[in-house]
Amino acid sequence: LVNAFIPLVPVTRHNGATELRPGSHRFNDPRTVPVAPELAVGDVLLFDWLLLHRGRGNATPSSRPVAYTVLRAATARGSDALRGSEALYASRRAGFAAAASSPHA
Repeated sequence: LVNAFIPLVPVTRHNGATELRPGSHRFNDPRTVPVAPELAVGDVLLFDWLLLHRGRGNATPSSRPVAYTVLRAATARGSDALRGSEALYASRRAGFAAAASSPHA
């Protein structure tokens, strides 16, 4: 499964760029420095659905609309593709939350 994030307005650190934790779809190392790419209208950010990610706060008075969808292979069937993901995410969220209080957050 792949997430597709398509901004409908420019996305910057001021209006809430999506933060990604590189490599977290394979391992959870709280020392990994998060990235929050700034994107232009029409850019497409693709990332593995297991990659830890979150929207940063919007410090502007304007909204930040995006088109967001999840793409999956035709062979991935419904909940079979998601089986076990809740337990996986539960363990990873703890590290992501702890890292959010780091100087890089």
